[in-house]
Amino acid sequence: MRPSRKSQFSFIAAVLALLGLASKTPDAPTMSPLVGRPWLMRIAESPKVEDVVTLPLGANEPRPLVVAVHGAGDRPDWACGGWRIGMESYAFVVCPMGLPMAGGVYGWSSTTSIAAAATRAISSVRQEFQGYVGSGPMIYAGFSQGAILANDFLVKNAAKFPIAVLAEGGYGYLATSTFAHRYHAAGGRRLLVLCGTPGCFVNAKRAQSIAEREGLEVIVTGDPKAGHNLNGLMQQALQRDWHRLVAGIEGWESYAQHRWKKSD
Repeated sequence: MRPSRKSQFSFIAAVLALLGLASKTPDAPTMSPLVGRPWLMRIAESPKVEDVVTLPLGANEPRPLVVAVHGAGDRPDWACGGWRIGMESYAFVVCPMGLPMAGGVYGWSSTTSIAAAATRAISSVRQEFQGYVGSGPMIYAGFSQGAILANDFLVKNAAKFPIAVLAEGGYGYLATSTFAHRYHAAGGRRLLVLCGTPGCFVNAKRAQSIAEREGLEVIVTGDPKAGHNLNGLMQQALQRDWHRLVAGIEGWESYAQHRWKKSD
């Protein structure tokens, strides 16, 4: 009795598999892509709290979390947009709201107020996007007052925030070895000092030498023509050097694959 066509095909497939010639089904994504949400959304339960987050739309794997703290006379939604572009929308960027100031803007009274707002915002984004927010180390990104008041917060939370970006601020504590020594001893690993003014670059270069002597890795970048803001020139500087900041950091392994394509 001649074997059926089905039996013949099964036999051939088995032989090919043994020889390692059978095609393998590609691994399916472990998560559904993060879609159907706006790129920027409010996450606070209270309508009076304007904490916002930008999303890594399309992500089908856990992505890292960046906590971006705005300056005085600033807003969380303004800050979030700039940082998002700077890291090419790879990570979640959560931007807590500071204390109200006149004119619909916000600021900070102390490191304690930053810590409380950051804790609130981190909790909200992890709850809203369970599974999508990675469990690895976070990055602290502070602009102006958000950098100036970051000293104690970073030292106390270095294990959670071993990487920090200080933009246009923080010169006071960066000018001595005390902060760098304490931050490194507590688990701090790397700093990026982002400058938009000539004076900032002078302070940043001095701080770089001090911090590196204490064991921190330091990147100084920016554009002296940008001014005291987080505009396109500053965003381009972040894009240029962000890969150096996150090299070897858990959660950023696929960053290079997801960077935005540059037009010629």
